[in-house]
Amino acid sequence: MAVKCRRDGAAGIVELDNPPVNAMGLALRQGLMAAVDWAENQPGLDRVIVTGMGRVFAAGGDAREFDAPPVAPHLPDVLNRIESCSVPWIAAAHGAALGGGLELMLACRYRIAAPGTQLGLPEVTLGVVPGAGGTQRLPRLVGTARAAELISTGKALTAEAALADGIIDAVAEDPLAEAMMVVGEALDTLPIVSTLPAPEPDADAIAAARAAADKKQRAQIAPQRALDLIEISASVPFDEALEQERETFITLRNGTQARALRHIFFAERGAKAPDWLTAA
Repeated sequence: MAVKCRRDGAAGIVELDNPPVNAMGLALRQGLMAAVDWAENQPGLDRVIVTGMGRVFAAGGDAREFDAPPVAPHLPDVLNRIESCSVPWIAAAHGAALGGGLELMLACRYRIAAPGTQLGLPEVTLGVVPGAGGTQRLPRLVGTARAAELISTGKALTAEAALADGIIDAVAEDPLAEAMMVVGEALDTLPIVSTLPAPEPDADAIAAARAAADKKQRAQIAPQRALDLIEISASVPFDEALEQERETFITLRNGTQARALRHIFFAERGAKAPDWLTAA
């Protein structure tokens, strides 16, 4: 099973187990949706802690699915269910939380990461934009300027830097143990990210990010479309902006730039280093 649920006292533990990097493919999305149902039918739970098995929390979507039509449940719908779950969710991350992995964290009420964990939304490097709320939730946490910088470049942060930015709430050597110690009553008072006030408009920051993208990612479409979405986060209601984000993601992933970048991505990972390079 790609997602396993168990109970430890008043805590539900949801484990992502989709080796090697817990990519958020169909089986994992189905498992997370089932985990919400499970949690809401467990009497006496005061939290659900989602964590990753293996060396990472979750390293983004499954790019192998991008060449096929989307199959429900879609990640935005899964994350909306987690965010609105009657039992608050805590993310306990280690290794990496990238793309959909970070978007999953942003849908949780409280976010913890182990020291050195890499967090980011690198979708533009594959020719797409974050497709499950990243362009709308992140600006509500860090503001327009910082979100524009991070999302348009695909830059990853360490857990320590993410804590300083307010993306996560704590850094702990053992995130799962730390999540178990969070006071249950406090969880109910923590804000749901999508209900936070919209970020302040920042035309100068958006313009600067557009200029930087034109220079460093010349002729690439995704960074500019990501900036469009960050810009509307200041003025368009969350649900409506989320729909626009999803439409943009689907359109871009079917485009020639995204297909070419995926080809490069898989070719680089499939290439074997020559013997002379790896010989002792």
